[in-house]
Amino acid sequence: MNIIGYYTKKLEKIVSSNAISLALMEKYYEKEVNREINIGEITKKDRVLCIGGGPVPCTAMVIAKKTQAKVVVVDNDEASVVQARTLIQKLNLGHKIEVIEADGENVYPNTFSVIHIARQVCPKEKVISFMLNNVSKGTRILVRTPKKGLSLLYDKNSCCKACHKENKKEVNLKGTLLLVR
Repeated sequence: MNIIGYYTKKLEKIVSSNAISLALMEKYYEKEVNREINIGEITKKDRVLCIGGGPVPCTAMVIAKKTQAKVVVVDNDEASVVQARTLIQKLNLGHKIEVIEADGENVYPNTFSVIHIARQVCPKEKVISFMLNNVSKGTRILVRTPKKGLSLLYDKNSCCKACHKENKKEVNLKGTLLLVR
């Protein structure tokens, strides 16, 4: 795990139990997720897979609230999954968001129209490569890339060669790489 991922997970565990800090965290992510909704053209017709949700899956929460799309969140940390499930139920989002425990490179993406890969997912190169090899044609993959100046604090493969292989469309917009299969 990278430094940012470690501290993000710690912070989210604290945030999830406090309504005010949760609202602030959601507001923090909202602008970035709104941009990703636009570039990924996410609508209520989509089925979205969010890889790397953590204990507070803000990206999934904003996508579900803004678009009404069905969202499945995947995280490989059992404690984070339990906390995320509890939070989703507490916020009455269980009808829109499902949280499962799994490694990102072990979830078959062929039933999803949009894949979102969090910035701190590790090993990112394996996850992206697996997704690119198993998604259906036309699937949009949103890959969060490290913010400028912080790339050394993430896994060395945060944006990798796998992103650039065999893609018909690739656009990098302000910290999110859009790949279309």
